[in-house]
Amino acid sequence: MNNYVFQNIELVIFDMDGTIFDTERLGFKGWQHAFAYFDYDVPIEILKKKIGLNSKDSKNLIQQYMGSDFDYTSIKEEKRNFVRNYIDINGTPIKSGIISVLDLLDLLGIKKAIATSRGHTMANYYIDKSNLRDRFDLIVTGDMVNKGKPNPDIFLKTSEILNVSNDKCLVIEDSPNGIEAGKRACMTTIMIPDLIKPNSILMKKVDYLFDSLNDLL
Repeated sequence: MNNYVFQNIELVIFDMDGTIFDTERLGFKGWQHAFAYFDYDVPIEILKKKIGLNSKDSKNLIQQYMGSDFDYTSIKEEKRNFVRNYIDINGTPIKSGIISVLDLLDLLGIKKAIATSRGHTMANYYIDKSNLRDRFDLIVTGDMVNKGKPNPDIFLKTSEILNVSNDKCLVIEDSPNGIEAGKRACMTTIMIPDLIKPNSILMKKVDYLFDSLNDLL
């Protein structure tokens, strides 16, 4: 049992895609579909760099590679339709162990929040399709802060709203950008890798590394 990680913690802040929901892979497939639909070839490594970025930074990353005149809006809309079609039929896929972890945090009296780089429209769509909205005290989306991950703004805003000091906050993330943001916010970090495995540099910034949310029980 590894629930010792919650000792002296008053707030657990979850990333959303790839941490609570198994949507990184779905989104990844959506981007691949959209680029292929418009007959573009974008390397997988470029798509991986998007993970954890907000909408503005994702757009900048793609346009740096494809050129400023690249029609990002049409690509993004095709990707969004791909993802929505899946979720409308199947619901938002959740990560193994998330329900049990939320139950444990309720038992321990620890607050729970989501801090996602995704904008409020799609974030709320994902959450509503998962039936998990009432399990969280707060949801903060990427368009509620000026700077996205790896800047700490979204985590700092979350702790401020819930009135919890940063040293009493625990961030659970799957991406390097999220871990960097958590450390810059002076919060304890847990990484549960999804599509990106931590390298030696990132490992120095991670307080705890687990394979699955189930490892926290």
